[in-house]
Amino acid sequence: YSEELVRDIANIYRADFEIFGYKPELDLEFTSQAPYQPSLAQIEKDLLKWRDDLNKIRGS
Repeated sequence: YSEELVRDIANIYRADFEIFGYKPELDLEFTSQAPYQPSLAQIEKDLLKWRDDLNKIRGS
């Protein structure tokens, strides 16, 4: 994650972080093991499949 993203998240959830005692600093070892991020083409393919599946469920 970029420093800007971490800062933005910390600002958005500041109250939650304070209430729950969460520290917004990221564990770089943990984040380096983040799950695979699909390509835009894969996301579009999945959205079309989900739309088709939903239409089948709806009977369209």
